[in-house]
Amino acid sequence: MSDNAFLHRLQPVVEQRHGAVYYDPGHRAVILKVQTTYLPYEHFLLFLQGIEQLADRQPVEVMIFDKSSLRIFHQPSMEWYHVVWKEKMHAKGLRTYRKILPADPLFRESVRIGRERIERENPGFRIEKFDVRYVDSVEAAWAELTAQRSNGSNPA
Repeated sequence: MSDNAFLHRLQPVVEQRHGAVYYDPGHRAVILKVQTTYLPYEHFLLFLQGIEQLADRQPVEVMIFDKSSLRIFHQPSMEWYHVVWKEKMHAKGLRTYRKILPADPLFRESVRIGRERIERENPGFRIEKFDVRYVDSVEAAWAELTAQRSNGSNPA
């Protein structure tokens, strides 16, 4: 089953031309699927605010972030996402992240360099307190989470 067919089984929480946020209460998971090659900062904020508001009403322990359509990203947005938003969401129970990157090696290298810079310039930020892994698809992330739940382990 393709990621799109899989996602259509879920109800969108936030939907706009740049992508959508979906929620699955059984996995206590949100999926942020970006659908454009660039995600403007203000639209990224709308997605994250939607997830925050959802976490005020429902348990959110896992975030699958599908960035596979992106070709470039806004580094200040990523820094804010890591240093401010992730910390705030950690307090609400969101600790597990599965990320899907584009296949482009240059994009992947930019992500690695950006993350190193965030860690270097924000010594109080501890990436290791989050369970972050990169996977190939939303479906692969879902299969991993489902296997963990059936084995009795909690991914969060």
